[in-house]
Amino acid sequence: MAPYGQLELRHFKFDGFNEQGAGAVGLSVKEASHTILTPTLGAKVGSTMDTGFGRIRPEAAVSYTFNVNEDSFRDVAFEGAPGQGFRLQGVDPKGFAKFQLGLNADIGSHAGAFVRGSYATGGGYDNASIRAGIVIGF
Repeated sequence: MAPYGQLELRHFKFDGFNEQGAGAVGLSVKEASHTILTPTLGAKVGSTMDTGFGRIRPEAAVSYTFNVNEDSFRDVAFEGAPGQGFRLQGVDPKGFAKFQLGLNADIGSHAGAFVRGSYATGGGYDNASIRAGIVIGF
């Protein structure tokens, strides 16, 4: 078993815009810029099994991601009342747990295949995914 940590720093920049064709009720949306820090703590386990035609490596991981600095809002105003702005609150996700299982296969010395699945849940967030692919080395 191997514990791990990860820090993800993202920066978003959204352009401002004015709605067209709605007259006085059209929205004027200001530009926005935001930086988000997303730390993750988790643990991984894995093994390697040799077969007659290659190696198979099963793996599993569990982690928790903390969402901080998530002030997701936009300042807007109606075109007919530009001095009376208001703030629209967007999605403000909370932390979530993620469970992962995977299987990697080395086929020869320059090729492999993998299949991985994950399920994440928490803070009103549920997501399941499966990924598969091949790897060809040069």
